[in-house]
Amino acid sequence: MKLTSVIELTKCRWREFRREPSAFLFVLAMPLFWMLILGFAFSEDAFEHYKIGMLAGKTELSHQMESLLAHQKGLELVVGDEESLVSLLHRNEIPLFLKTEGHGLSLTLNGTHPDGEKARRLVDETLQTFFGHVETIPMRVERLHLPHARYIDFLIPGLLALSLFSTSLFGTGMVLVSSRRENLLKRFAATPMGSLDYIVSHILGRYLIFVLEFLVVLLGGSLLFSFRVEGSFLSYLLVSIFGVATFTSLGILCGSRARNTGAYNGLVNLLLLSTMMLSGIWFPRHHFPLWMQRLSEGLPLTALVDALRAIAIEGAGLTSQIPQLIILATYTVVCTVSAKILFRWY
Repeated sequence: MKLTSVIELTKCRWREFRREPSAFLFVLAMPLFWMLILGFAFSEDAFEHYKIGMLAGKTELSHQMESLLAHQKGLELVVGDEESLVSLLHRNEIPLFLKTEGHGLSLTLNGTHPDGEKARRLVDETLQTFFGHVETIPMRVERLHLPHARYIDFLIPGLLALSLFSTSLFGTGMVLVSSRRENLLKRFAATPMGSLDYIVSHILGRYLIFVLEFLVVLLGGSLLFSFRVEGSFLSYLLVSIFGVATFTSLGILCGSRARNTGAYNGLVNLLLLSTMMLSGIWFPRHHFPLWMQRLSEGLPLTALVDALRAIAIEGAGLTSQIPQLIILATYTVVCTVSAKILFRWY
């Protein structure tokens, strides 16, 4: 074995790594990225923080309760009407909500929420401390065992959205980059076909794959975990179709100029992993600080996940998801127009 050969070949391995953007990104940047995202979501303070609801009221007791609980350390108060609070309860975003009943309180508790009892004890301790342990305010507790409060019911709509997102980015944009690198697009450029025709053909082609993805996730969830869509199946399908158009146009935009598959992989993986975490695929977004929750609301994956969960778990109608559909439509138009402007054949 020649030492000089080994040294030179070792240098080659380092140069290969250093010149490959995706490998460089995953080895150096991704550990820090995961540390930041999960650190914000599951820091020590986050485990002692509970988001609870309070029914808006006009009585003196209601205002007193709102003021007390809003300033209680470890509690984040959401004030709204009963319909919105029940919706949050079904989506596991809050473990309980309170409402005033005469001179007392009524507490509605999601009995299947993992933080339900902890949040109830913290609320009870707060009230006893404020009113005194002898003359505490009367409180009626109602425990609900919601049929769609299982984690799997929360997870499946998110997995469908994630599948549509990832296959659109890798199955569309990567094809563009590979075809450009192999000079296949240069041959297309010699035909009468325009760039917009080529882009639209990719969007339509994605729907053929979408049918398979949609059926696999839906049938798998139904057969293995008795998952069912509480709302309209047609609404669930239409929202998914919106998502496919959005993500495909985004994938085409990412691959509209790139020639290096390694660089495209790095870009798409960064986009995929960041939006996957921030959009609440695996856990509710209320674990994040408020500024991160606000940031995630504008992401297309968040819009699709929220719409699918609302229809599947709460039985929401399509019209109630218009804000999410507007977000998806806006991304679709902006990405398609941008891809048309930036697209190059070689």
